[in-house]
Amino acid sequence: MRRALPCFLLVALASGSARADGAAAVRTITPQRGGAPTVIVAYGQAAPASQLLRSLTLAQPGQVSQVLTTAGQAVRKGQALIRFTTAPASVAAFRQAQTAVTLAKAQQAHTRLLLSQQLATRDQAGSADKALADAQAQLSALSQDGAGRAAAVVAAPFDGVVMSLSVAPGDRPAAGATLATVAPASALQVSAGIEPGWRNQMRAGESVQLEPLGGGPTITGRVIRVDGVLNPRTRLVDVDVATAPGAAISGQAFRVRIAVGSKQGWLVPHGAVRVEDGKAFVFQLNGAKAARVDVQVLQAGRDTDVVEGLIDSRRPLVSVGAYQLDDGAAVRVTR
Repeated sequence: MRRALPCFLLVALASGSARADGAAAVRTITPQRGGAPTVIVAYGQAAPASQLLRSLTLAQPGQVSQVLTTAGQAVRKGQALIRFTTAPASVAAFRQAQTAVTLAKAQQAHTRLLLSQQLATRDQAGSADKALADAQAQLSALSQDGAGRAAAVVAAPFDGVVMSLSVAPGDRPAAGATLATVAPASALQVSAGIEPGWRNQMRAGESVQLEPLGGGPTITGRVIRVDGVLNPRTRLVDVDVATAPGAAISGQAFRVRIAVGSKQGWLVPHGAVRVEDGKAFVFQLNGAKAARVDVQVLQAGRDTDVVEGLIDSRRPLVSVGAYQLDDGAAVRVTR
């Protein structure tokens, strides 16, 4: 009576049988030629476009009575940011200008009356008209500068983000001093540095893929500016990339992938290319055996490499399992 073999021994025998036939399991594809985009990888972070920043100022001196926002806060158009008390001297100057207009109007009316009675000359009437015009211009200028208001409110000019605050309650800023800086919500751009050798291949309008380093979905942007000089700090050429409104936040870091042209050659899976002793090669099938084909890697990608070599378009190319093969090794194709 024959005894049954243990299960683990049956598995071992089956495995040994598979190795004994010398056939390595692989998957294959049909070789194809084509082009793959050349991608530059850079790193940068989102920041407001400097040309769209708005500095908020007041033309009159005075005192900050209340600060209603903080740096980094998102604000809506018209939202009050700072309350300000106008300096008494500015208010007094406005009232003096009002008085000057009133007196000039009275003087003009009196001169015209005398002119109608031939008791004044036309030159005197012209001087009265000019004095009134000058007084009105002075009053209008002071009014536009806000001198006529004892208190003023500095409001957000658009939907955006407060980038900086230069004052605190109790401060007495000079006339025209910057009180706060606001950036439009849609004005964020990503600035990244590229090697100078790539600059001539960059074009405004090129599509860009922005990968958040902190995780999250990839964002699509476009190149809007390429610097013509080196950044003195990084020794790279700065490239500005526009993003869609709300897609990024200021200070967010990105890996920037910019496509510049393409490379033509054989398109093979990245995992199908092996490199040993500095030489790259792939495997094709010659019947039921693997045949090594030396190649030159023109461009390595995350998923697909572009290579050049004596690849036969009629023979299957090993796409999965190349790591276990040697030249002339027996193979079997699996799905």
